[in-house]
Amino acid sequence: MRFSTTLGPGKTARHGKMSILSQIIEGAHMGKAVKIEKGGDQKDDIIYTKDAAQSIYLACTTPRLRYKAYNIGTGIGYILKDVAEEVKQLIPDAEI
Repeated sequence: MRFSTTLGPGKTARHGKMSILSQIIEGAHMGKAVKIEKGGDQKDDIIYTKDAAQSIYLACTTPRLRYKAYNIGTGIGYILKDVAEEVKQLIPDAEI
């Protein structure tokens, strides 16, 4: 199974500064300023952790898989600037 970028609560606590996506969301929620260092125009497919977990469950409980590899994601690319704008809609005081 090949997962797209996963997102879910507490990811920043586990991965620190590795996940800019989590920093944007969790930082805004905690009132911390977040700077997108390398732009924000790169596209990425994002999947929620519960959806990733469900895909693992389904793969493990399916009697017979048809393929050797599966891409797990939405098939839609998002850019960090768009994520930041959505966060600002929900948390107007967010400093991103």
